[in-house]
Amino acid sequence: MASAPEQIRHLVDRALRIAKVERTVTCLIIPNDVQELAAVPDPPRAHGTVHSSAGVCEPYVVPQDDDLRRAADILNAGSRVAMLIGAGALGASDQVLEVAEVLGAGIAKALLGKAAVPDDLPFVTGAIGLLGTKPSWDLMMECDTLLMVGTNFPYSEFLPRPGQARGIQIDIDGRMLGIRFPTELNLIGDAAETLRVLLPYLERKSDRGWRDTIEAEVAEWWRVLEARAMNDANPINPQRIFWELSSRLPDNCILSSDSGSSANCDIDLEYAVHVLRAATRARAARNDPRDSARRRRCRSGARGLPPSWRADLRPRRRHEPGGTVLQRSRVLRFLATARSAWHSIPPSTPPPARPPPPLNRHRTRQSANPGHSATRRGPRARNRSTRCP
Repeated sequence: MASAPEQIRHLVDRALRIAKVERTVTCLIIPNDVQELAAVPDPPRAHGTVHSSAGVCEPYVVPQDDDLRRAADILNAGSRVAMLIGAGALGASDQVLEVAEVLGAGIAKALLGKAAVPDDLPFVTGAIGLLGTKPSWDLMMECDTLLMVGTNFPYSEFLPRPGQARGIQIDIDGRMLGIRFPTELNLIGDAAETLRVLLPYLERKSDRGWRDTIEAEVAEWWRVLEARAMNDANPINPQRIFWELSSRLPDNCILSSDSGSSANCDIDLEYAVHVLRAATRARAARNDPRDSARRRRCRSGARGLPPSWRADLRPRRRHEPGGTVLQRSRVLRFLATARSAWHSIPPSTPPPARPPPPLNRHRTRQSANPGHSATRRGPRARNRSTRCP
């Protein structure tokens, strides 16, 4: 935070250097009263003043040769190699594709690394996680070697099970290594330069069966997405909009959209609304003791589902095969069942209204004398008898 105009020049240079070297976000705070002061383009050369300069040269950071050979031995020994890339691979697109081609690997992408490689490549499985694709899930669950490049993907349930695959992670920030997956080897280095010096040690996979399997699953996934986009909807299918828009957008076009839990709100909100409606009708029928049949129908509309459906609707199962894909399809089936049960329930009779409370809020009891009444006005008040008029 700036407290004097003389600091602005130094603070701006320092903020830019930190952002570039640390690859992070910096914040420069200039209070309103400081903004109204006169600028100081050149600080005076005096005791206690600080002078600054612009520019910084990035270092050349690569692992040691021995570590590169160890990494190559692990990758060459694997027969089903998977790659997971993140924001750190944004400047290493060519190197990522070259390594994937040599190893016959599939590439899954964390959300921040979505722009690192194009989605239309046959061996790119797309996003991973709650909003990921089925090919990405299958890639992680069936691989025997995992190469993580520039990613800090936080949800370990979408990564291979511990002991299933040997892991290697490349990141320029050593604090991010080995905290998401039990990797066997952690390499500190720039993603592009590390992959470039690693390539000569890698052996091209002669058996391309793993790559063929990945490409077949990706092709099938695109057919599924197209079929979903062509489904009729009222008033319109949102997937159809983006399916048709994708082929019409110019190259290097950038689209901005929200992400996170809001992407699932369309299904979750509709599910919650139907459950609340069924619960409301069940409560109304429960207040009417004359209609037990209606009460049973309300319960069946809210909970009368096959056990497998109820189990699949639990949020903790979203990380299982198919992820959100199967989750949404089963939620839609549940909504169809709940909707039919909802419309089949006749209107319920509202419960009778309660009588208004008495005006006298104190508790009244009859005394032993029928002609007297006693009113208790407090915990320490004595009973007082008054004769009725």
